[in-house]
Amino acid sequence: MPMKAAERDGVKLSFLDTGAGDPALVFVHGWSCNRSFWAPQVRAFSRSHRVIAIDLRGHGRSDKPRQAYTMKGFADDVAWLCEELDVRGPVIVGHSMGGVIALLLAARRPALAAAAVFVDAPLLPMAGGPGSGFAQFLEALSRPDYMSTASTFIEGMFRPYSDPTLRSWTLQAMTSTPQHVMASALEELIAAGPHLPSGDLPLPVLSVTAAGGQNLAELKERYTNLGQAQVTGAGHFLQLEVPEQFNAMLRRFMDVAL
Repeated sequence: MPMKAAERDGVKLSFLDTGAGDPALVFVHGWSCNRSFWAPQVRAFSRSHRVIAIDLRGHGRSDKPRQAYTMKGFADDVAWLCEELDVRGPVIVGHSMGGVIALLLAARRPALAAAAVFVDAPLLPMAGGPGSGFAQFLEALSRPDYMSTASTFIEGMFRPYSDPTLRSWTLQAMTSTPQHVMASALEELIAAGPHLPSGDLPLPVLSVTAAGGQNLAELKERYTNLGQAQVTGAGHFLQLEVPEQFNAMLRRFMDVAL
């Protein structure tokens, strides 16, 4: 499918815009990923819905300036693009870091979207202080030999039984993200954790997680109206590993919530 682009303040943002029908779905990828991490969803939902899959700045075919890659900045880009494309009342679906971006939009720009879905997203603060595992990982990402550290981190997102071809493709795609983007986006993601909104979110919201990956009780306590669902047989990239499960959950959520 042909990619399109829009320029915001001198930065080119690439995206896929295909299909027709309401509600539109806006897919936001995770850390060091790109719009192709939603390929099964684009194929399935563009038959009956308008589907937009974004390359966040620094990722995919979008420009990659040297800057701080903050969660607020990403969210502002997504909101701006929705307005540019006249996308009204979409369902915003974010994976991993993209789920944090979707959360910020749901909480702070509720008029923008009809609903939001968080896909194995770190909606609870991560331990990133001095001496923590993430702090050590961030330090390692700044070194010239960062690639081996990044590769090990990405491999850890899969289950032992995950498809090896998918693992290889994911590793290649994520490690093609520039080092300065990788390091800044992860640092900003960890820094955003303690400041994420909580409580009753002002629109329908669903969290879909991999089994055993998150504290569901704590999630529910923090986000009081959060619907929850879990897939089986997948790791962090569940929308790619078990798309039939995830797509069914997303369709059902839209049927019930909208």
